[in-house]
Amino acid sequence: MSPQFHALADLLAPPGMIHAVAEHLWQSTLFAGVVWLVTLVLRRNRAAARHGLWLAASVKFLAPFSLVIAIASQIGWHKASAPARRHAPSAMEEISQPFTVLAPAPLLASVPRAPSRIPAVLFGVWLCGFLANLLAWWRRWRRVRSALRAASPLPLELPIPVRSGPARLEPGVFGVLRPLLLLPEGITQRLTPAQLEAVIAHELCHVRRRDNLTAAIHMVVEALFWFHPLVWWMEARLVEERERACDEEVLRMPGDPQDYAEGIVTVCKFYLESPLACVPGVTGSNLKQRVEAIMENRHTHKLNFSKKALLAAVGIAAIVVPIVTGQTQTPSSEKRVEFEVASIHPAIDDGGHDSDANGSLFQIHNYTLKRLIASAYEIDMRQIYGGPNWVDSNSYDITAKIPGEFVQQTRDKLPRMIQSLLADRFQLVIHREPRQISGYELVVAKKGSKMEQAKADDQGSHLNGNNSHLKAENVTMENFARSLSRNRDIGELVVDKTGLTGGFNFTLDWMPEPHGPNQEPSADDRPSIFTALQDQLGLKLESAKVPMQAIVIDRAVKPSEN
Repeated sequence: MSPQFHALADLLAPPGMIHAVAEHLWQSTLFAGVVWLVTLVLRRNRAAARHGLWLAASVKFLAPFSLVIAIASQIGWHKASAPARRHAPSAMEEISQPFTVLAPAPLLASVPRAPSRIPAVLFGVWLCGFLANLLAWWRRWRRVRSALRAASPLPLELPIPVRSGPARLEPGVFGVLRPLLLLPEGITQRLTPAQLEAVIAHELCHVRRRDNLTAAIHMVVEALFWFHPLVWWMEARLVEERERACDEEVLRMPGDPQDYAEGIVTVCKFYLESPLACVPGVTGSNLKQRVEAIMENRHTHKLNFSKKALLAAVGIAAIVVPIVTGQTQTPSSEKRVEFEVASIHPAIDDGGHDSDANGSLFQIHNYTLKRLIASAYEIDMRQIYGGPNWVDSNSYDITAKIPGEFVQQTRDKLPRMIQSLLADRFQLVIHREPRQISGYELVVAKKGSKMEQAKADDQGSHLNGNNSHLKAENVTMENFARSLSRNRDIGELVVDKTGLTGGFNFTLDWMPEPHGPNQEPSADDRPSIFTALQDQLGLKLESAKVPMQAIVIDRAVKPSEN
C-alpha cells in the first residue's frame, strides 16, 4: 500500500478508532437483540410498532452510546454544592466500554499486539465495501431516474403528483422531500378499479409514514456497516414490517380484501420490483405470507397499557441511561496538578537515564516519551504500545519547577504532574486495554520463603542495589516484582504471584550475565539471579503469559523547545 493510503488510514482510522468501532458494534448488536425480544412480545400487535422498533435499532448504529455519554458529561447539570461524585454503579458503564478501559480494572487476558499494518488493511477492506455499496446505489439510482425521465404526468386526484412511464417497474413512491407516485403504463388495463384503488392506497400509506426517509436512513447504515450481517437481516425486518403496516392500514379502509390481494398478485406477475430500497412499492416482503394475512384479515390488537409501558421503559432507558452515565462520569472538579514551569530540550544520548527531585526542582535526563509515560503512570515500558516511531527513539532533558504547596508531597504528586506535562507539551492521548505478553510469575518455591517479615511499625521502604546486589527493607513483593522487571538479566515483565502480604527484609546477590559484545563470562562462582532467588529468598520465577493493563498511545506530538 502507498504511503498516502497509510496516511489516510491513520487519519480516518487511528489505533484507538478500531477499539471504538468494536465497542459501538457490540453495543448496537446488544440493542438490536433487545429490540428483537420486544418485537416478539408485540407480534400480535400492529406492524407499525414493530417497524418503529427496528428503525430505532437501525438508528442506534448511527448514534454510539459513548457519544451520548460524552455529551452528557459536558452538560453542567450538577449544582456547585453537589456532593462528591460517586462511582457509576450500573452495568451501563461496562456496556459503554467493554473493550477500551479508561481506568484501572482487573487484569484480563487478551490477544497479542496486532501488527501496525492491520489498521490500514482493515480500513482498506472497509473502504472497498463502502465504495462498492455506493456504486451499486448509483447504478440502481440511474435506473429509477431513467424511468422518471421517460414518464409523463397522469391526471389523478391524489395529494401527490403522479406519473406514468413505459418502464416495467411496480408502482412506487419516489422522493423524500417531494414524493411522487410512479405508475407503469397499462396498469389501469391490468387492474380493476377496485384493485387499482387499493394499490394506490397502499402507496399513499408509504407517503404518510415517510417510509422513503426511513429506508434511506437504513441504506446509510448498510453502507457504513456493510460487513455486519445484522444490518442486512434488519433490512428484511424493516421491509417486512413496513409492508405489513401499510397492508393493515389499507384493510382498515372500506373495500374487499380479495381485490387488494389480487391487485398485489397481478402487479407481481407483470412488473418488476423497485431496484431501490428507498422507493417502496407494493410487492415487498414475503408475498405468500402477505396474501394469506390479507385474505384472513386478522384483527391486530392495539397496544394495551402494559405493552405501552414496556415500550416507554425501553425508550426511556435507551436515552436516559447513557445521559445519567455521562453525568456520573463528569470530570472531577479536583484541582489539576502540574508543574509551575517546565523546559524541554532534545537530549544527547549518553547511555544514562536519570531523574531527580531536589526541593522544588525536578530534572530528567535522556528520557524517551515511552520512558516518561512509564514514569508518569508507574508501569513498565513493555506495557506501552502504539504511537509514532520516535516515542522510543527521541530523548529529552526536562527541567521543571514543583509548586511550593507540593514540595513536601513530591513522591505522591510527581506522577500526576508528569501526566499533565505529557498532555500539555506532547499532546499525549492514551487509552488502557488488557493485553497478554510473555513474562514471569514470581512464586514461592516448594521449601517456602526464606525472607524476614518486616515489623508492623517499620517506617519507609527501601530497595537499593546494583546489577549484582540488592538490599531490601520493608519491601512488598509487588514492588520487588516491579524491580525484577527492570533487571536486564531477566529481561521480561515479572508479576507478583507469591500471595505474600506486607513488607520484607532481605539481601540478594548474584552473578550478572555478560551483555556487551566483548564481555567475557566471569569466573565468579556466584549463582545466576534465577538460582539466587530460589536459594537465598525461597522464591522462584516461572515462565508464563502475563496478563496486564497496557497503555496504548493514540496520539503524540513532538514538543517545541523552550
